[in-house]
Amino acid sequence: MKKIILSLSCLFLIGIGDSLAQNSALIYDAASEDVRIKMNSNKILGVNVLDGVDATHVLKVEGLTEATSQQINTIFEGSTLISSVDFAIENGLIGIVSNANLYRHDIEQLLAGSGVTVVTYSVTYALKD
Repeated sequence: MKKIILSLSCLFLIGIGDSLAQNSALIYDAASEDVRIKMNSNKILGVNVLDGVDATHVLKVEGLTEATSQQINTIFEGSTLISSVDFAIENGLIGIVSNANLYRHDIEQLLAGSGVTVVTYSVTYALKD
C-alpha cells in the first residue's frame, strides 16, 4: 500500500513539474529577447526561470460593471502575484500586471463567481521594473 501511495505521489509531482516546464516553454516562445535572456540567466543560476519577469494580461470581458469591478478588485488584492489591476468598464476591459507565474487559468479561477465572462485574452511579458 505504501508503494502505491509513493508511486502516485511521484507521478503527481512529475506531472506538476512537467506542467510548469511546459508553461515556461510557452512563455519563452512568446517573450522578447531581453526576457529570454533573463529566463536563461535564471535557469543557469538555478532560480525560478520566471523570477524578474512580469506579465501584462488584457482581458475583454462581458458583464463588467462598476459593482463587478469593485468585487474583482477586492479578489485580486488578495493575490500576492498581482501588482496592479485597471478597468475600462465602458469597453469591458481588465488590465492586470502580475508576476509571470500567474496564468490565464489562474485568472479565470479568480474571476469565477464574479459575474463576468472572458471573451478574449492576451498576455505580454517584460522584465520587472
